[in-house]
Amino acid sequence: MQIPSVTEDVLAAAREGGKDADKYLDRYVNLLSRFGENDDVKRLGLAEVLSLASDPAVKVSALGKLGDMPLMKCFLLAGKYLDDSAESVRFAAADAVRKIASQCKEEINYDDFKGSLEKAAALYRTRGLADDGYAVDEIGKMLSEAKPAPRSELTAEEKARGFEMLFDGSDLSKWHGDKEGYTVVNGAILVSALYGSTGNLYTNRQYRNFVYRFEFCFLEEGVNNGVGIRTPENVDAAYHGMCELQILDHDAPQYAGWLKDYQVHGSIYGIVPAKRLKHKPLGEWSTEEIIVEGDHIKVTVNGEVITDANVRKVTQGGRKATIDGREHPGLFNRKGYISFCGHGAGLKIRNVRILDLGEKK
Repeated sequence: MQIPSVTEDVLAAAREGGKDADKYLDRYVNLLSRFGENDDVKRLGLAEVLSLASDPAVKVSALGKLGDMPLMKCFLLAGKYLDDSAESVRFAAADAVRKIASQCKEEINYDDFKGSLEKAAALYRTRGLADDGYAVDEIGKMLSEAKPAPRSELTAEEKARGFEMLFDGSDLSKWHGDKEGYTVVNGAILVSALYGSTGNLYTNRQYRNFVYRFEFCFLEEGVNNGVGIRTPENVDAAYHGMCELQILDHDAPQYAGWLKDYQVHGSIYGIVPAKRLKHKPLGEWSTEEIIVEGDHIKVTVNGEVITDANVRKVTQGGRKATIDGREHPGLFNRKGYISFCGHGAGLKIRNVRILDLGEKK
């Protein structure tokens, strides 16, 4: 069911502030729960309510609705309000995280799971109502069954060569961009980012020449993502970066009959087709190494070289001389960020590390 325009009008009135802002927000919560077209829309709407509301009762109402959606991102959002200044809001957040944790079928990052539930249990103990003891016991059982994920580590060879770990499974402190669409879950980055320049995750540093290694896992058919090379922020890396290297489940039925050779996994999108590989089954991890030196790019997946090309040579030095017939103005960028380019959900990434080869070439 589509959200009627009056719902957005109510939210717009709340954004303007004034003495009636909380009244509008409360109305918006009720409309959102009735007409929200999907859980992401409702969650994002409730997130805005929680950020705008000054009346604790409105926050309590929003947290109550959030607790009815047993999703990982709803758990993370509710957990932010366990330290709210209003006691009623803190307990509403505790109820929400406990309820979501008990029903959620998605993975929740262990550190977030443990931290929020321990805070919730402490709140229940402090209040000490008749049912709070049951809540504490329920949380204790959930915590006893949760296990931390191992952290990724550099190999001895990588340490000796000077590799840096960009993501070891703990946090995204070495990254910026769409951290809503790239969420740390038990040692991996779970991708839900949608297509577009705002759905990208970028390294904090820019690079010219490098060896880039990571592992990836497809969770569902048709996964589509990419690695942006020497790209500026907030652009389409396939064109305004040096290039985008495809991360694609190219054998999925939805691509049959129309996928171009330069779109398969590992291709330099629109410029150089990759050797078509057979992906591992859903849920199994693969390794990928990308080496970029000057105009040369080499891609190896599970030990097999699938792309090995000099982009200046294959295009005769022209940004328009590409097999997709489109202009690639960033093709010869000298430096830029490395990014993951979101095109939808269903991908996990882990063990991301890099060797900076410097500025030469």
